[in-house]
Amino acid sequence: MAVQDDKREIQMCRLLKLQRGTTRGGIDAHLIVGVKTLKYAVPIEVKSTTNDSVSTARDVGIEHTCKWRQRMWLFGFYDKKGKTLERLLCLKPSQMAPWIDKIDAYIKPDFS
Repeated sequence: MAVQDDKREIQMCRLLKLQRGTTRGGIDAHLIVGVKTLKYAVPIEVKSTTNDSVSTARDVGIEHTCKWRQRMWLFGFYDKKGKTLERLLCLKPSQMAPWIDKIDAYIKPDFS
């Protein structure tokens, strides 16, 4: 089972200077890009784990996968104790699309 932890995700956001989201279930973080008067917030889904798998939201539905298709994904892989960040992986929405497509196919019968 993958273990997710807010402390680790906060650490990852600080390390990469991401702006943390303010609500549970909303956008996890934003990467602010641009110049003084023209800024854009890139939405990022942040996940952390102490093994090679990552968990997602409970009760995943169409609303989740629609949101996920619009976000960058940041994965933090920590040691077994969850203390040391060993590596980061950042993926574009297009790179996550095959996985999201599988989730959509799996949940589609429940929403038909």
